[in-house]
Amino acid sequence: MCVSALDKVFIQDIFLKELLPLSVYVWYVYFSFCDGFGLHPLRKIVWGIYFLLFSYWSIQISGRFDIAFILGLSSLTAFVLAWFQARENKLKANM
Repeated sequence: MCVSALDKVFIQDIFLKELLPLSVYVWYVYFSFCDGFGLHPLRKIVWGIYFLLFSYWSIQISGRFDIAFILGLSSLTAFVLAWFQARENKLKANM
């Protein structure tokens, strides 16, 4: 019995085309973008949860990681969280 998820070619194809770009994206956004805006740790966790949720939805809907779907929605989430953080920082500075 052969499980397709354990097939060597399948794993290499998934890794190189989907997991590697997603890993690089997570590294960039989490450590550069989120730290650059000084996001509160709870907001970073919220972003991570949404990223995982978008990835899960992508797997459930299309059977693979849809890079455009995941990156688009998680980037939008990161921008919204950064906007809230910038607004919060501005309010604290004015007090």
